[in-house]
Amino acid sequence: LQRMGERLGRNLDARLAQVFVSGDSSGSGTAATTVNTATTGTWTYADIVSGFMKLTMDHYFTPTHMLANSDLCKKILAMDEFQDSALFDFAKTGNLPTPLGVKLVPMPDQPDNKLTILDAGYAVQKLTEQDLLVESDKLINQQWERSYLTVVTDFAVIYEKARVVVQSDWS
Repeated sequence: LQRMGERLGRNLDARLAQVFVSGDSSGSGTAATTVNTATTGTWTYADIVSGFMKLTMDHYFTPTHMLANSDLCKKILAMDEFQDSALFDFAKTGNLPTPLGVKLVPMPDQPDNKLTILDAGYAVQKLTEQDLLVESDKLINQQWERSYLTVVTDFAVIYEKARVVVQSDWS
């Protein structure tokens, strides 16, 4: 059951990453605003600041989180601006730097070359129609025991402008 629960959690994380970038299933009008990096295929500190300012100044939301996959997290953490030991203690504590005061969250299912900057209080809402249902049965003659986990849930965009996606693959 533990493995099944872990798998279910990963599937929900993957769906959440998809909703953050592409919007929910109500239509394409819920897709995130996209900002391109200055140079295709390249990430700079200025690109992150550009996405941050788009969310703050143009959309009037307060950025709280940045979501990136493993490769993009490595690129961000390798930037000179985030290696200053006077500002961040990543090497000592293992706590990820907080670019521009925003929590950097590694998310495996975040699309490649896309950084999602969001206000977590207003971006999306988890909707659950049915709580977790655990069912088990046993086939007597075969002595097999099976378990099923069922959950009816999805994510809905609350405010379309509460998130911005910075992308480097815009060519």
